[in-house]
Amino acid sequence: MANGLTRPDRADLEDLFDLDDPEDLEMLRELYELFLDEGISHIRQLMAMMNLGNLHEVDELAHSLKSTLGNVGLAASSEICNRIMENARAEDPGLAKEAVAHLGSLIPEMEIGVREFMRSL
Repeated sequence: MANGLTRPDRADLEDLFDLDDPEDLEMLRELYELFLDEGISHIRQLMAMMNLGNLHEVDELAHSLKSTLGNVGLAASSEICNRIMENARAEDPGLAKEAVAHLGSLIPEMEIGVREFMRSL
């Protein structure tokens, strides 16, 4: 599992959270629970919208996911969302579809990586 892609990058998180502060750790755990529930669901929605060819919705979902992934320490996955947005806005469904498929393929490892990271907090 690659840090920042499927496992949160501790260094990136230290820019956002004090990992020695119990309150910040609790907030981070709550963010991860929300991500595992809603964030993963949004990735699946993104894949569904891509399959329908709805580039406007793909752009909006990727924009939302870009922030979500960045906030939970998955900056490399957030960058994939940036590429999806760029391709959707350029109305390039081929490149957008490729990037969406890549992000979707990461879901199983992402779920494992986030859960393992949560246990390490």
